[in-house]
Amino acid sequence: MSKLIDEIRFTQELIKKPSVTPKDLGAMNIVVKHLKKLGFKCKLMSFQEKGTDKIINLYAKYGSQSPNLCFAGHTDVVPAGDITSWSINPFSAKIKKGYLYGRGVSDMKGGIGCFIAAVSQFLKEHKKFKGSISFLITGDEEGIAVNGTKKVVEYLKKKKEKIDFCIVGEPSNRRKLGQMMKIGRRGSITTHLTVIGKQGHIAYPLEALNPATPIIKILDELKSKPLDKGNKNFQPSNLEITKISIDNSADNVIPSKANATFNIRYNTLHTFNSLKKYISKIVKKYEKKYK
Repeated sequence: MSKLIDEIRFTQELIKKPSVTPKDLGAMNIVVKHLKKLGFKCKLMSFQEKGTDKIINLYAKYGSQSPNLCFAGHTDVVPAGDITSWSINPFSAKIKKGYLYGRGVSDMKGGIGCFIAAVSQFLKEHKKFKGSISFLITGDEEGIAVNGTKKVVEYLKKKKEKIDFCIVGEPSNRRKLGQMMKIGRRGSITTHLTVIGKQGHIAYPLEALNPATPIIKILDELKSKPLDKGNKNFQPSNLEITKISIDNSADNVIPSKANATFNIRYNTLHTFNSLKKYISKIVKKYEKKYK
């Protein structure tokens, strides 16, 4: 029980670091400190592609034999949003009625805490075992994800480091722990849509082109048509509109530009290229109509 309490305290310490992508703010060092106590050899590595933020990643390993079981996860979290909408400070990691609250508890600082608790108990009970245990932790999962896991895997391949099995601690169990295990993850494509119109006074709409009209129609068609019905292993693909913005300070002026962002989480019935063609076809249809 005392060990469990230690792991809860570790998770609380991790949650208290507001590591909203791409910021780390010391979150990765907390993981390193804890893994080193268990005897892991830790290697921190940073990657930064041109035009992106530098990201800190960790690969830690215990043992050198195969097979290598890897726990994969991330310390970065999404923004907390309106702080006043929270019942507690999202980065205070408070425990209320037996539950730990805070940004990242589920996705997935709590998952990392569970990883470490399980490994700690395993090493306590198995002083010698055939194989090795590793951790691949990134700070670039919730963002554009170009300087994280992908770069670490490329580095490991160059070093001829093999990972035989991988456990990802993403929050898939919605009702209770152990509810399900997934054989893979859905793909994700984020699209930034900009419609250029022609600015003008609202009293003279024939002299202008309001970009709000086509962008609303494009988004409506994309959202209203189901992408598929899912298959044996994956739920139906889903599109969610995340941003709609028009930078216009006047109420009597037709704007010159409208922007929107949407994300598609897709199953094995689609590919990045097939969805790109699908989106382009709809956009081009309205481009011709409102040209």
